[in-house]
Amino acid sequence: MPVHTVESIVLSIISMLSSPNDESPANVEAVNDDLVENLLGDFEYEVQDKYLLYRNASQEINGIWFYDAHELEEKGIR
Repeated sequence: MPVHTVESIVLSIISMLSSPNDESPANVEAVNDDLVENLLGDFEYEVQDKYLLYRNASQEINGIWFYDAHELEEKGIR
């Protein structure tokens, strides 16, 4: 069983902070490939409870989940 010193733990943390692993699914904050789509064009959408489902120009079906259903109303979607 490896034994770590305070120094080795601090160095490890500094290393992780200076170069985060953006390939890790656990590190959602480091990922910089957010989905951006133009929803002003021709697209189909359907609202179900807290979900906005839409088909984009490439015919892919995507969904956006809203934490609070009132957010849909505030955005003028419902």
